[in-house]
Amino acid sequence: MSVIEWDTIGAGREGEKNSLSVRTYTRIFRAVTNASTDDADTVLAYSEVPVPAVDVYPGDTSAFCISSSARQEVEDDHKCWLVTSKYSTFPPQTPSQFDPNPLLEPPVFSLAGDQYTTVARLAVDYYTGEIDRIRNTRGEILRPGIEVDESRGVYIVRKNLSYVDGAMVGFMTNTVNASPWKGNPPRTVKCKQITAGEVQTRNSIDFYPHVFEFHINPDTWDLRPLNLANSYVKNGRVYKLSPGDEPIVVYTGNGSGTINEKVPQLTVAAVDDIYLRKRYYREVNFSSYFPF
Repeated sequence: MSVIEWDTIGAGREGEKNSLSVRTYTRIFRAVTNASTDDADTVLAYSEVPVPAVDVYPGDTSAFCISSSARQEVEDDHKCWLVTSKYSTFPPQTPSQFDPNPLLEPPVFSLAGDQYTTVARLAVDYYTGEIDRIRNTRGEILRPGIEVDESRGVYIVRKNLSYVDGAMVGFMTNTVNASPWKGNPPRTVKCKQITAGEVQTRNSIDFYPHVFEFHINPDTWDLRPLNLANSYVKNGRVYKLSPGDEPIVVYTGNGSGTINEKVPQLTVAAVDDIYLRKRYYREVNFSSYFPF
């Protein structure tokens, strides 16, 4: 017994793209067999049925078929079937990466970008060409500061695991690398989030697809607050500012961390000394938890 008719149902096509740029698609076909006693195996053995890990989605060759299922339509002769094929760019995107044991598949790496806003610390003066804090025409630092768009690189790692380790996820989220990891210096990579999909089964082996998201900051993830003070030193005495006075920017280039009558003129080399550096995020040896 066999399939004698095969049609694509256009209205059944679906697609989705999530925040991690993982694309998924669904196609639905109608099959008609020549005997009412045919079962799902007969339908799925038909040559036009998309094959998992082999066939790709039309128009997106990075999305491979991950499953095909057959369901009998409710009709008197019991010869009509609906075949649903699902495609995804995750898990692995090439047939060679599929392993009979999903837990032995190598991790899949990709690179994305993350957009955010931050306060501009330094800028090149339009008239003088000097690098300095952003000031108004009276030479005063702008407060509040000007927010600008920035972007950073994001590592996305996809890996199948045998179970969801909630303790590990809770501990590793929002940590930074204590030592060099994947060519990145200490404290420049932050584990932003770890997500796990629903349990899946392949070759009778259960697994959970995990997505690990790492954000890269070449300047380290140390906090860099502007060093402001409400007091200053004059002739060896400490004076507090009057209520309502604007805080003073402390220049630490001389190593004293104190303010005298006037803030020294900053040079290009020392201008960043007005920002503090504080190690805030928990530092962990990533190689112990992420050996991929």
